[in-house]
Amino acid sequence: MINLYLIGHDYEYELKNVIRVFDLNTEIEIYYKYPNIFKQNDINIISTLIKENSIFVSKVKLFDGNKLTLQNKKNSSDIEIEKDDFKKVSKTITKLALYQILSKYYNTKADYGILTGVRPVKIITESRINGKNDNQIKNILKETYRVDNKKIELMFKVADIEKKYIQENMNRKSYSLYIGIPFCPTKCSYCSFTSFTKYNDEILDLYVNNLISDICQTVEIAIKNNLKLNTIYFGGGTPTVLNVKHFIKVFNVIKRYYNLNEIKEITVEAGRPDTINREKLRCIRENNVNRISINPQTMNKKTLNLIGRNHTPEEIINKFNMAKEEQFEIVNMDVIVGLPKEDKEQIQYTIKSIMQLRPENLTVHTLAFKKGSSLFKKYNMDRDSEKVKRMHEIILEYCTKFNYYPYYMYRQKNIKGNLENIGYSIKNKECIYNIMIIEEKETILGCGVGATSKIIDKKNNRIIRIPGFKNLADYEIRNTKIIGKKLNILNSVDKH
Repeated sequence: MINLYLIGHDYEYELKNVIRVFDLNTEIEIYYKYPNIFKQNDINIISTLIKENSIFVSKVKLFDGNKLTLQNKKNSSDIEIEKDDFKKVSKTITKLALYQILSKYYNTKADYGILTGVRPVKIITESRINGKNDNQIKNILKETYRVDNKKIELMFKVADIEKKYIQENMNRKSYSLYIGIPFCPTKCSYCSFTSFTKYNDEILDLYVNNLISDICQTVEIAIKNNLKLNTIYFGGGTPTVLNVKHFIKVFNVIKRYYNLNEIKEITVEAGRPDTINREKLRCIRENNVNRISINPQTMNKKTLNLIGRNHTPEEIINKFNMAKEEQFEIVNMDVIVGLPKEDKEQIQYTIKSIMQLRPENLTVHTLAFKKGSSLFKKYNMDRDSEKVKRMHEIILEYCTKFNYYPYYMYRQKNIKGNLENIGYSIKNKECIYNIMIIEEKETILGCGVGATSKIIDKKNNRIIRIPGFKNLADYEIRNTKIIGKKLNILNSVDKH
């Protein structure tokens, strides 16, 4: 147990995330006043923030029981970030002071230092836009955020590939359309996404009818606001639980408004091989889908059974070959590093098997322990940091050998080894949607259960989120409320 006492600030969320970098298992209690007495069998940490003249000072003391073990102090003058953003400065030094204490206490350093946010590469993108050169940015990442040199190098590789796509869209009024299909044949043990495993044709028919209405109204709002459609992404869940008639209905409604030949990229997550057949593949290919995902997660049969996926490695290979026979330009495959019972031997077998297929995209996820997943309840959240790092290194070795480049990345809370999720691509086969949603440079309009819209307000330099409903009943009855929010917000944001 860690008892965390916050004096002079309320950065509970940020400091909890720093602690979880070092220990995913520990319980954390928060207090907002000095303790009268310490709990003897716990770690007790006092984090104090004061302002002296124009300088913020963060002090941290760590007690084992009531014994003062470590202490540290950081000043805002010690770091290099925008000094006029006082809240950012005070948060940063508060996190840094705690991070340095915990690094000594646990005798380890985190590859991403105090960076616990989802989008680390965004620091590079934004700093470049604000006029900083790459040497200045590298120094900030290393000295202020304490990022490891290898991770800094990786972040810059990703940023350099993303740059051309971001520049293309920076001054355009474009948007991407996300279409959510919240159904799966089974629930994977690591999953916390909105998805339903109990469904039949009647439920799917009703959902698709509601979805079509959602898409119509959303697209009409976009057209009214002069937004140009850039990409379409069918996610989930598993979109390929839909049958051919369902897909035809959805594509036909989109074709009322757009020539699909003119859409840069249309992706369908066909993630589960057990939901794919040739008829579906042919249908979506005939509707200009040029990118699909066929996701093994692992090529080890024992692990597939353990995590609740009812397909075999042989099915993955068969469905991949089927997709190529149907002339899909880009096939993505997902793998997860850190699955239960897997070590470097299993990940090597998985990546070796995948490289024999040569998909255009490979997305590598590090297992994150999510409270809504059954895996969270079943397994201890051990960090396994060195083992997981080695598994990532094995994948990187294969990707380098076969000329795959890192092109986008993001991170999650409670992720094993405090590492990252990263997309690799053959040159010029990158997924535009993935880049734009991670860098948050383009409006995303979401349709369907569990879909979130993110509207970019360039004039006020903000992103407005509109979460969708997470259950089928609310979506059917109350989705006009979400449509109204999209309309009102798009009408209110920058028109230029």
